[in-house]
Amino acid sequence: MKNIFIFVLTIVLIFPSLNSCKQETIEDAKKLSLQNDFKTITRNTNLENYQIKVPKYMEPTKILNPEADFQFLHLYNEEYIIIISESKNAFKQMIAQYNEFKNEKKLLNQYARFQTLFLTQKMDILNKSALKKEKINNLNSLHLELLAKLEQIDENIFYSINYIEGKENFYFVMAWTLESKKDVFKEKYKKIISSFKILVLKD
Repeated sequence: MKNIFIFVLTIVLIFPSLNSCKQETIEDAKKLSLQNDFKTITRNTNLENYQIKVPKYMEPTKILNPEADFQFLHLYNEEYIIIISESKNAFKQMIAQYNEFKNEKKLLNQYARFQTLFLTQKMDILNKSALKKEKINNLNSLHLELLAKLEQIDENIFYSINYIEGKENFYFVMAWTLESKKDVFKEKYKKIISSFKILVLKD
């Protein structure tokens, strides 16, 4: 089982707020175009490949989580996103030893519940949404939003998470920012997650 908790330290601990200019508005975010304002990123895993779009201003990094296939950030906007892929078969073998998850009939629900518990065990959760079913390019997904207080960070952190089921992998997509920026960021995240798709592999 991959360690998804490392990135909870959030980079706002290392890079304090840089914002001093005009703040983005929700309308600004809504006007962003997937075609013109975003770039397509492709990642290859051992089992299947995927692609997703992020705003052109976001940059790749390796400092958020060493096990993530995909890590992008923008320090000025204090926006961060990672994707961790995990074999469904490996998860099945691991979860077999946890009786409390066996009541869930769908494997995606088991995956989401397990990862949420693992992720939040050291967080001071201020607000947590219910898991919401979504379809993302014909893929089953569960969406979760969290507001948490972390040690040594003055402002609360907003997380937007999607658990996505591919044919061979599960995908843990997590984006986060400061609470004061969450409404604008949520509009951007809607566009980002809507672009996630599994690529058909050639024989």
